[in-house]
Amino acid sequence: MHTIFRIDEIESIDDRLWRVKLRSTNENDLELKRLTEHIRQETQGSTGWHQMGQMLIRTGDFDKAEEVYQMLLENTSKDNKQEISYLYNQIGCAKSWKGDYSAALGFNEQSLKIRKRFLPKNHPDVATAHHKIGQIYDKMGEYSIALKFYHTTLEIQQIYLHPDHSDRATIYNSIGLVHKNMGEYPKALEFYQKDLEIKQTFLPLNHPDLATTYNSIGMVCKNMKEYWKALEFYRKAHDIRKKCLPPNHPDLATTYDNIGQVYDRMGQYSKAFESYIAALEIREKCLSENHPNLGGSYNNLGLLHSNMGKYAEAFEFYRKAVDIKEKALPPKHKHLATLYHNIGLLHENMGDNLTAMSFHERAVEIGLHSLPPNHPSRRLYQQHLTEMQRKL
Repeated sequence: MHTIFRIDEIESIDDRLWRVKLRSTNENDLELKRLTEHIRQETQGSTGWHQMGQMLIRTGDFDKAEEVYQMLLENTSKDNKQEISYLYNQIGCAKSWKGDYSAALGFNEQSLKIRKRFLPKNHPDVATAHHKIGQIYDKMGEYSIALKFYHTTLEIQQIYLHPDHSDRATIYNSIGLVHKNMGEYPKALEFYQKDLEIKQTFLPLNHPDLATTYNSIGMVCKNMKEYWKALEFYRKAHDIRKKCLPPNHPDLATTYDNIGQVYDRMGQYSKAFESYIAALEIREKCLSENHPNLGGSYNNLGLLHSNMGKYAEAFEFYRKAVDIKEKALPPKHKHLATLYHNIGLLHENMGDNLTAMSFHERAVEIGLHSLPPNHPSRRLYQQHLTEMQRKL
């Protein structure tokens, strides 16, 4: 049996030399061994450099992953179209994780363009390229475009993949996420359940992809106001991620953040604050200063302090959130609508109805552009705007 190490730190020494600091693990941890073997199988057939890049992305070291892939790209023959398309895809993946969606889209579109030239239209790599582009459009709030790419992916997969293949689970999760973002919660849950059923058949109990599914189901439960059920799924996700991911991985911040949102909605503000701060500390270490998820942390802390009646502190957190999100997101992104709505609520609580109405107007305008007509947030934004107009 091979010894298993955890990666503590990776440092670039020069163009093709890296220092990797490893820490030994408990050899009696059977679940860790099973997870390690599964990840080894997932990266089988890749070169050592490919495996390094994939591992850097898995561990949340996106800058170093991009460095590796850029180095490989510079040393790849222009005639090797398959390798170039793969590297464009991976660079796009790293940039997407970093929140640089326009650059990510450019690389993934180039990858798809190349693959369409030299591969059959129903090739698995063409499906992968469609999926990656769909993920970027989803993050940009362009949900109808994302769904178009996802359904193209699924149509190709249905030709060459077994119904229980892991890639089918992944696309079900992505389609579920779009429906969740569109406020179609029962439909989202339907796709997440398909995703979970497949993953439970072949993944180790502590695999991070299983945590992703638990987290996704938790989000739907939270939005359907089933808070205890949401906490149950979030904790399952958190337990897995805490065991198998580095302590400063962005996915770990996401579960802290989601748990905090549930406690916030349940009125348990001290627990919410503790979770939000844990998320913020990780994001400040692993994300760029203008990453939208960092703005999300500030937004959540602003809402929490507003709910607690601490309006000065809330205003300061919202200011930070606006500074980041207005730079990082498209001007009609739904997360900006949420932020403007929350700032409107703060001004309502402070008795400044005129300023509150101004922010609610902005939330309604963006919601009309970015959300489907039956989305609950659109109704909420309009209700508050109407109330402010009535008061004035």
